[in-house]
Amino acid sequence: MVTDAAHRPSALLVMPCDLADHVYGSDERARLDRLVRWAGPDATVEQLSRRPALLADVELLVTGWGGPRLDRTLLSHATRLRAVFYGARGVAPHHDRGQR
Repeated sequence: MVTDAAHRPSALLVMPCDLADHVYGSDERARLDRLVRWAGPDATVEQLSRRPALLADVELLVTGWGGPRLDRTLLSHATRLRAVFYGARGVAPHHDRGQR
């Protein structure tokens, strides 16, 4: 695991605020904080569409439900992008899988 912030890849989380906390909870955020250098505060799709240059220095895009559509126009601003991570959680409760 890379601990030196200068050597961590730059990342940006883009998705609706109300869903971001549901998909990327405090444990996931803490793990991400140790692995990446955030390029800026979390952004919404609307903010990114108004300011696509937010992606200029981003190497990792962290997203999920309601995330941005990665079309040619948006990707043209993400010249350093290496990977997109899409997180989601189920909406139904988990049942005991042993009782089938």
